[in-house]
Parts: sequence; C-alpha cells; structure tokens
Amino acid sequence: MITFTSRPCPVCDNTNKKLLTLIDDVLGVARIHCVKCNCAFFASKPRFKPVYDLKYNLHFFREGDLLKAKIMAEKVATFARSLPQPVSILEAGVGNGFTLANLKIKGLNAEGVDLTPEHCDFLQKYFNIKVCGGGFENMTGSNIYDIIYSSHVIEHFFQPLNFILTAKRLLKNKGYIIIDTPDLDYSNNLDPNWHHFKTRHLWEHQVILSEKAILTLAKRAGLRLAIFEQHRAFNSFQATLTNDN
Repeated sequence: MITFTSRPCPVCDNTNKKLLTLIDDVLGVARIHCVKCNCAFFASKPRFKPVYDLKYNLHFFREGDLLKAKIMAEKVATFARSLPQPVSILEAGVGNGFTLANLKIKGLNAEGVDLTPEHCDFLQKYFNIKVCGGGFENMTGSNIYDIIYSSHVIEHFFQPLNFILTAKRLLKNKGYIIIDTPDLDYSNNLDPNWHHFKTRHLWEHQVILSEKAILTLAKRAGLRLAIFEQHRAFNSFQATLTNDN
C-alpha cells in the first residue's frame, strides 16, 4: 500500500491531503504533486541512494550538455561583470566541469564543490580548475561568495530548503544565487513518463520545482526572487535569488 502523507511537502510544509495528489508509484515510493506550491516530491526516502561519482558525471559530456554549460558560463560571466569587482564565484555541483572551465578562461575567480574525491581530482587534473570535495551542504564558513550558481543540482536534494539555506549562509551581503533546474510546468500535465521523472536512477530527482515553488523556498529562506526565466528547450528554468531585501 502506498502512503503519501509520511512527510510534509519539502517546499511549503503542506500536509493537507486535499492538496497532495499521487503522480506515480516508483517501485513502492510515491511521487507526489503538491498543489499548494506546485512541486513534485518523493513521500519518503528511496531505498537506494544514487551515487554521484565520476562514472555518473562522465555521462554529461554529450553535445547538449556541453552547449548548456557554455551558455551557463556566459550568463554567469555577464552577471558577474555587472557587479562591483572583484567577484568570487562558487559552482555547487560541478558536473562535467565545462562551466567552471569556461569561467576560468574568461579570467573570473571561480571555484567549485562536488561530492567524491575521484571526481574532483579528475576535474582538477584535466581542466585545471579548483574543485573541493565533500558536498555543498557540508561546506563550512559564511559570507564568502558574491555569486553561487548550480545547474541541475537542487532537484537531487530530499530537502531543497537545506540547499537554499546553505547558499544563503555562504553568500556575501547583496549576493546572488543562480539556480538552473527542471521546471515542473513543462511536465506535460504531470506525465509520469516525463524525462525528468524517468531518469537513469529511478529516484534521482527527489524534488522538482516550478516558479511558485522556488518563490516559496526563497521566501522561507528570507531571500528575494530577483529574476525568473523559463527555458523550454531544456524543460528547465533559471532563478536568481538575492539577499538584498
């Protein structure tokens, strides 16, 4: 039997059963739609956690992935140059390393953080970029970066608010968080076969957001949603949050 009220909505804390609907049963783990904030999430932690190691990330050297990394680098670089210099940048979840490498070529002060030492060593060796291991949520310190950006990372968090709060802690005053993530509004009316639901690992995308959902998370964290852009070609959105309230 599937139960989908085992935890509140991880975006808005909704527990009203009338505002929680079942999207799909993923091998006994219910994927739920929260009508209140328009997000999709797993009702309980999956039995098997995806491993985001070097082997996993080597998959993202496809032409489309490299193109998107270049687009992201251009966007971050343009944004960075509009701010008082010098600007410090952190990429949370480096993936194939191309965004960070492009930023370095542009002469920007950018570094990254990822999970496994093997993956970080690979990126540092082949792209000569600075990447620390241990995971974004485990970073220490505060008030360090002017810009924190991530591409397709927050949806892997069981509790996405933790990602936002970590970014806020690491952010300097009047800093910016740029998040690129799948957009639930492109899910073909919550089609269980949508490609951001049917990932390589069945439980890979823990929480999928929308404009309303990212706005909700920003408000809960005491941040402001400054820019929101949808990208139909990638079924994603880019949201820029700021602590300049």
